[in-house]
Amino acid sequence: MTFDPYQTLGVGPKATPDAIKRAYRRKARQSHPDREGGDADLMADVTRAYALLSDDGARARFDASGEIKPAPTREFMACELVAQVVAGWLQQDAPGGMQAPDLLPFVQGQLAQHIQQIGAELAKRRRAVAKIERAQRGLTRKGVRQADPIRGVFDQASRQYAVQIEQLTEQKAVAELALEIATEYEAPAGAPATGLFMPFTMSFR
Repeated sequence: MTFDPYQTLGVGPKATPDAIKRAYRRKARQSHPDREGGDADLMADVTRAYALLSDDGARARFDASGEIKPAPTREFMACELVAQVVAGWLQQDAPGGMQAPDLLPFVQGQLAQHIQQIGAELAKRRRAVAKIERAQRGLTRKGVRQADPIRGVFDQASRQYAVQIEQLTEQKAVAELALEIATEYEAPAGAPATGLFMPFTMSFR
């Protein structure tokens, strides 16, 4: 069966970016594996559809020809991350006669630090989700108004955190695989160990 991102999200070919985003959040909430009746395969399709339709170039290519560029594999992304850190090592310039860091300690150290940073971001969002859940359990309402602004904020924040946690979890898995790849290399015997020098900052979303 041909994959149709519009059908997967339940939107038409002329849907606006905002409509696509709303449809993605709704479908992701319905299909999330942690939810009763959720389905991991459907969640993967929903994520894939949103990734395609939120990319202007990929969406235009699909609209014109039906072509879908395959999503990069986790191993490919891990190799790209290793390459990014190695490129950062090449840019290091040791001032005042200081010796630049050895390649492997630099790469492995930066990747380990990156994994720790992602883990900290994951923990922060999980604490926020737990905070919302605690607040909702203790929240009662005596009024009869249809509008419920507090729960509305909680629902929106919970959806956003769920998406962010999923993305960060995948980024952490990619970084862990990148570190595993980096540890497969060995330095020449007798090479001096100089330790890390200037930190190379990696960004993640």
